Amino acid sequence: MPRQRMHKEDSWLPDRVYRGRSSYEYRPKGGKMITLCRLNKVDGNIVESPAVIRKVIEAYDSAVVVVANVKNMDYYLTRFFISTRFQKLGDYTQTDYKRYSEVTKKPGDPKSRNGIRAVFGGMLPHKVKTYHIRNYMDYWAEVGKEVTANRHLSFLQTFFGWLRQKNANVEINPAYGVTKFREVSRAIYIEDQDYEKLLKTAFESSTPYVASIIEIAYLCGLRRHEVLQLNIEDITPEGLFIRRGKGSKNEITEISPRLQKAIHFALSLHSGVEPLKNRPLVRNTRGLRVSDTALNNAWRKIRTKAGIEGAWIHDMKKKAGTDGKDLGHLTKSMRAMYDLKPKVKSATK
Repeated sequence: MPRQRMHKEDSWLPDRVYRGRSSYEYRPKGGKMITLCRLNKVDGNIVESPAVIRKVIEAYDSAVVVVANVKNMDYYLTRFFISTRFQKLGDYTQTDYKRYSEVTKKPGDPKSRNGIRAVFGGMLPHKVKTYHIRNYMDYWAEVGKEVTANRHLSFLQTFFGWLRQKNANVEINPAYGVTKFREVSRAIYIEDQDYEKLLKTAFESSTPYVASIIEIAYLCGLRRHEVLQLNIEDITPEGLFIRRGKGSKNEITEISPRLQKAIHFALSLHSGVEPLKNRPLVRNTRGLRVSDTALNNAWRKIRTKAGIEGAWIHDMKKKAGTDGKDLGHLTKSMRAMYDLKPKVKSATK
């Protein structure tokens, strides 16, 4: 599994490509280092213009073909993750797609499975057929992970859609026409007393920033990643500027006394060097933006200690929608999904 880059500005670098003292270097596993091209330096600083990036990627393509001697799925998956198409996806979608590709079976875990790269990596793209992808989804469903199988299918549909424009041998998208498993929405409403218990447990935990996350998520009706991407600059005189995802409308939420308290608590946890821009509102104990993995681990401990194992952070948005918060959904069906309590209606007579 490729190591995740420490800095976001390095995310465009292909797998196993690094900046040397004077050039970009490709270090294939088990092979000798290959020089791709020289670094572009201006006044001692490295400048990576679109032309330089294109030159590095073209040199990398040639080097990979020399090393592997074949343009298989593994080759194109690596190319996809440095493509313009991939870079236009949202940050969390990018993270998910990389995880779907690189997940590997864990020894001793009967429910773990190998991901897309391990299963399809050695195949030529035009040899991947619809029935292969169907079998791959069933492979995940065997351990009760139908939802995971559906997410992997969505990634494959996007990947092959991009690949058809890169490989003349791929004439159709084999991922289209594959039937997804039926998903049943979780209709779980977090009662007020359970919410207060989770909030109190989070405040008293070693990761108190989680209290800010669930309180802001509830008060503003946000998904977890929408809370994590909030910046200090989003606090405006008119209210808190919200960037909603998945087609919902952006908005400004007026800052109530309770929301002001949650924001103030989040700010009180800040420490360390203050960044010049994109200053996260919610930060971890090191003063950095909270990662998805860190939040998962912290939340798992909090809900266990609170004795509410079935609670998800996304349930805070559902609770908000049920309690009357406008979540910015454009369709009636989506609004209905977030209103969990049955309606009280009068009898006919």
